Amino acid sequence: FSSQLKNISAKRGAPVALTCQVYGDGPIDITWFHNNNRLDINNYRITLKETNNDNEETSQVTINRSDREDSGIYKCQAQNAYGRGEHVINLAVQERPDPPGLLEVVEVSSRSVRLAWRRSFDGNSPILGYLVQHQPLGIEHVDWENAGTQNLTLPAITTVISDDNPRESAIIGGLLPATAYKIRMLAVNSIDQSSFTEDVVVKTQEEEPEEAPRDVRIDAVGAGELFLSWQVPPRESWHGELLGYIVSWNEQSKLFNSTKTLTVKGWATTKVQLTGLRKFTRYDITVRAFNSVSVGPQSPTILGVTKEGVPEAPPQDITCSQIASQSMKVLWSSPPLAQHGGIIQGYKVYYRPILLDNIEIPASGEIKRTPSTETYLHGLYKYTNYSIKVLAYTGAGDGIISSPIFCITEEDVPGPPANIKAAALTGESILVSWLAPLKPNGKISHYTIYAREAGRVGKHISYTLRVEDTLHSHGLIYEVRNLVEEKLYEFWVSATTSIGEGEPTAIVSQAAKSRAPSRIASFSQMLQRPVKSRVILPCVAVGNPTPRTRWIHRERPITFSNYYEVTTEGHLNIYSVDYSLSGNYTCSAKNLFGEDEITYALIVVLPPNAPSLDVQYTTAKSIRIQWNQPKDGGALIQGYTLNYKRESYSWGSLELSPEQTVYTFDDLHCGSIYYIYIFASNKVGNGSPSPILTTRTKGGPPQLPKEADFISTNATTLQLNLYNWPDGGCPIFQFSIMYRPLTSEKWILVSSSVSSEKLIVEDLRPATWYQLKVRAENDAGLCNGLFNFATATVLGERIPPPPSLSENATSAHIFRYKEIYIVIPTILLAVLLIVIGKMWYKRYKQRRDLDDENEEEGEQQDQKIAERDNRRNCQQVYTSSPVKSGEKIPDDGSGMYEISPYATFSVPGNHSRSVTTSTLDYTMQFKTFGHIEDEGSNAIIYPKHGGKHSWHKHRYYNNEGVQQQTRMSTSRIQTADSESDDTSGSPSGDCPTSSNYRVPIKHPRDIFRPDSSTESNEISPLTERRNIPRQISVTRHHRTASSSR
Repeated sequence: FSSQLKNISAKRGAPVALTCQVYGDGPIDITWFHNNNRLDINNYRITLKETNNDNEETSQVTINRSDREDSGIYKCQAQNAYGRGEHVINLAVQERPDPPGLLEVVEVSSRSVRLAWRRSFDGNSPILGYLVQHQPLGIEHVDWENAGTQNLTLPAITTVISDDNPRESAIIGGLLPATAYKIRMLAVNSIDQSSFTEDVVVKTQEEEPEEAPRDVRIDAVGAGELFLSWQVPPRESWHGELLGYIVSWNEQSKLFNSTKTLTVKGWATTKVQLTGLRKFTRYDITVRAFNSVSVGPQSPTILGVTKEGVPEAPPQDITCSQIASQSMKVLWSSPPLAQHGGIIQGYKVYYRPILLDNIEIPASGEIKRTPSTETYLHGLYKYTNYSIKVLAYTGAGDGIISSPIFCITEEDVPGPPANIKAAALTGESILVSWLAPLKPNGKISHYTIYAREAGRVGKHISYTLRVEDTLHSHGLIYEVRNLVEEKLYEFWVSATTSIGEGEPTAIVSQAAKSRAPSRIASFSQMLQRPVKSRVILPCVAVGNPTPRTRWIHRERPITFSNYYEVTTEGHLNIYSVDYSLSGNYTCSAKNLFGEDEITYALIVVLPPNAPSLDVQYTTAKSIRIQWNQPKDGGALIQGYTLNYKRESYSWGSLELSPEQTVYTFDDLHCGSIYYIYIFASNKVGNGSPSPILTTRTKGGPPQLPKEADFISTNATTLQLNLYNWPDGGCPIFQFSIMYRPLTSEKWILVSSSVSSEKLIVEDLRPATWYQLKVRAENDAGLCNGLFNFATATVLGERIPPPPSLSENATSAHIFRYKEIYIVIPTILLAVLLIVIGKMWYKRYKQRRDLDDENEEEGEQQDQKIAERDNRRNCQQVYTSSPVKSGEKIPDDGSGMYEISPYATFSVPGNHSRSVTTSTLDYTMQFKTFGHIEDEGSNAIIYPKHGGKHSWHKHRYYNNEGVQQQTRMSTSRIQTADSESDDTSGSPSGDCPTSSNYRVPIKHPRDIFRPDSSTESNEISPLTERRNIPRQISVTRHHRTASSSR
């Protein structure tokens, strides 16, 4: 051969000529081989042509339409008498490559995926690269011509060899986040490109939203409230499932960052009302969309201004100063600027006098408006203590009123004494009496009594009586002596304070007389006295001779009583004032020369009645209540005391003015129960309290979230979306979070006080089941959640739940809370069975002894025994409990007696045939006893694991205050006629005949055989009987033996 090896390539389908030139002496034998197999020259596609020349022979094989199987090593083997040689031709039939094999996605990110495949047959031409097409899912008509295309050159391809199986991989970029794609690819060589692979489907991971919400608008809808609305960002910018929005607001006037946020759940929720803001305040507000990955960019900052509200604080530094006896000056400063709530337009000054025991003046308050921070009060009562309160108001209304301060006006000269009398004592003395001034206008130091002879103007005598000298006397009286009998004198009295002497009384005249007619120096008055107080009604009677006095009440003379007495001086002493003692009391005095009388109108003043308290409205942070003005009991109401407390906390109280009938509790705890009551006060004391009003602020404890919204995992990380935990209407102020591997008993504490919106737990083991315990707390309570979750594999695949998650763990927890429903009924049933067994055995023993004696008597004796026993059993009522005695049921035929399981009747046999154990049937009936049934009441909730498993679907949790309810159900046994005709018998004719009872004539030992079903109970001595299943229900046992005639 001229050469030993030759390489030939050809395109698939083209003809190929393989030529072999052999040099040597003939004859030469030439044979062709393909891949070490003799070439089949009879193939219709193969043609063999040979030519001979001197010392040269040529053999040519022509393949008409070359194909893939034609590729390989061809050998031309020549042989003659002198030796053998061969020529090798390497034929490569070139074609388009096969598509890549086992295409799959091994990595996924938000905008790219990594594909891996196995390189297939290259068509005997080196692979130059690959072409990848990707098309989003959801398009109704997939047009691959418009699909995204990416060329992969060899430098962009990574080859990984594992288990002698080389695989190639490359990253495909240019994808959109959170989008499902169909991806296919083909290989390219110098000949052509392969067909496409089968489609693979993959969804890219989510990414934070790309755009902010649009068209954000703000409206001020109330004091401290803003209504916010916006438009959903474009769908293509979501980059995932949009879970909601985060609204942020910051007060402009704050020097430090005071940004607050509110999470709005749901992509379609595009409006929210911000409450609890400061009134008349400017806020910078932004909105951001968020998905399970993160939050997107914020919207442009928009300015919102809350409406004007009422001042949130009272005026400060309130002081007062006296100017005169009927005026004073009040000063204050405005509330803190941050609590103005708007533009303060002015102030209201509330002032009212404080009642004193010795005077009666109107107690209703007055209001004075002023735009400044000071004012003068005029026209006040002299020497009177005033309560003063101030509030600021804006265009929205009145603000919070201040606590009261107390100021007293200056003293002045007193008014005239209220009344005056003069009465003759003897021929040389006259008794002058008077009443204190109605307007003392200060502290009275003394009284001045003036006397003069009638008609002598300008000449009078004065006497001084100090107030402390009148403390132990029953009234203001003074005896003027050294007068001339039958001479007429004039008297008047004035009072004096530190300021000076006041106006005098009117002038009265009286002459001294030896025979003085009866007169009463005391005065008729209307007296208001508190209930249960002691009252002395003075009756100072004078005259000569000494007059005789008498008291009359309700037209009846007053004698000895348990309620009052007449003193030796003639005064009426009432021990304890009661409402029944109110009315007129008349004191009369009489002697030989005249008579006189006075009348006291006694009005018993009671404490106020209980107000009626109601709730006007409640919010998450406030409660507004109102009450009516109750009956004042006869004295003006001086104020209210409002008592309140939060559940499990101590009481607090507020003092309110008498004109107030509403009050708002602010800054309360959300979702909490409050107890409130109120009582009014007057000068008598505190009135009856109202019934305690129980109410609560709006909101409730946290609720369990949906696990899909709360838990996100990958191979090594757990993300808890705390903002998706339902707060129940009250903000959650902290989370406590622990976790553990499902196979471990040790909990790992993440944090005992988390208040952020998102929490990430890292460094978890891939492909592992964990248990998560979360405790959420707000003002209204707490919620415990227990979740099972699994991390993914390193390739992102989910793992199935372990068997223990659906069997052992769940059943153990269920038994812990359900065992009460099993143990208690079991114990009760066992006790009942033991009692029944003991009583049955005793009855059985007695019946056996009795039947042994009756067997010897004969059939006639049997008849008598049957009638006697039937009458006895008929007259006795059997109940299901042996400790209760029953009453005889009337014979009305309305129903059957309730028969005890161990009651029997004796029935005579048939005289016409012999009686054997084989000719009888018997029927035993038992009454079942009630048992406790699980009503399925509120219980601990556990997961139910069916045939299919899903990740993050196994949870159970506690509800505090679980109620358990049971009920007793009983089964009544209804007897029925036996269908057997082998025996007959009935109760005595004295019994109701509504039904017949089939009872045995057999010997008791035969009736209660050990194999009878009637002994299949817990007290049977045979162990095999205990394995017979029992039903707690009505059962009937019929057993009939075959008759032998």
